[in-house]
Amino acid sequence: MTMARTWPHAGQPVIPDSSGDLAAWVQRAREQKVSIGGPLAEHSIDFSALRQTSPFNPADMVLTTGVGQTLDQVKAHVAAEGLWLPLDTPMGGFMPLADYLGNDLSLSWLSHRYGTARDWVMGMTAIDDSGSPVTWGAKVVKNVAGYLLSPLYIGSRHALGLMVEVSLRLIPLPTGLCRVNIAASTPEPLLNIWRGTVRPRSSGLQTDPWEAIRLKGQAGEWQLEGLTYAPRGEIDGWIGLTEGVRGVEVTPCEGVPNEPVTTSQPVRIGRFLPANLGQAIALETGREKELIIYPATGAALFFGAGASPLAASIEASGGQVVEAGDWQRKSSVPGDDTALYMQKVKSILDPDSIFGPLWEAS
Repeated sequence: MTMARTWPHAGQPVIPDSSGDLAAWVQRAREQKVSIGGPLAEHSIDFSALRQTSPFNPADMVLTTGVGQTLDQVKAHVAAEGLWLPLDTPMGGFMPLADYLGNDLSLSWLSHRYGTARDWVMGMTAIDDSGSPVTWGAKVVKNVAGYLLSPLYIGSRHALGLMVEVSLRLIPLPTGLCRVNIAASTPEPLLNIWRGTVRPRSSGLQTDPWEAIRLKGQAGEWQLEGLTYAPRGEIDGWIGLTEGVRGVEVTPCEGVPNEPVTTSQPVRIGRFLPANLGQAIALETGREKELIIYPATGAALFFGAGASPLAASIEASGGQVVEAGDWQRKSSVPGDDTALYMQKVKSILDPDSIFGPLWEAS
């Protein structure tokens, strides 16, 4: 095992060069009563060196890799074998999987069709509070064994333990997709296109033509962006029945493009959009701050600090607006307070708070 080095200065991360080195840091943190890893720990961690990928057999349709690999690197690696990991993020796929999964940034234009990270992580290895590796799940689709703790670790911001390796389920890379970009000065015509094209499921068949879809607004400009298999004539038919559209672009895709990237920070998520969605998001028209709506999943991403009329509307209708990756609200137990439940989980996985506290004491 690599010997841990000197603790970095305040504000600088610990940079392990292997999972064994990371385990040594955790053991040393326990000995010296220093917290490490979590968002409120004394020392954060840079996972970028943990990039080792296990031997990959495309026929298994599973990739096991270190969390230092970025989402873009993983998708490029499996695309060379005709496979696809249907996850994305508006924050860009250039971040290590440790940050992508730890902050649960997988809500994207693909989510309504393919789900989020919890649906695609089959297994995981993490470093526990004693510095020992713990593995659960499996590395092949047909043999998932043991307790699946991945959903707890995804979005935990490393406060329950430190992920070092994940096994990701894959599917064949889709072909024949087109990318559609439709512009308007208000959100209503774009929402009308979405409402007019998304039809109920029947007889187990998916009739929604969108593989991916999102609505983006900033400074009074709105765009509906999506991926679809629909032919150009059908797309023109959607638009021909809608007034207020002023620009349409349809581009055949080679492979699957990533969601358009934004780098604005901080990010908040609003869930459970009100029924009068068009009226609510019209409140945002003309504002400089960027807003992304995922209409099919009932969620919105707010970029930048400050009050938002849409956020206020969501909360007034009984919804929630939380920080991206706010795992305090990611899980609920009937009859039990979520924060109390997560505190119980923390007391089992990290009783001495080696990875730092769950939240600021109020």
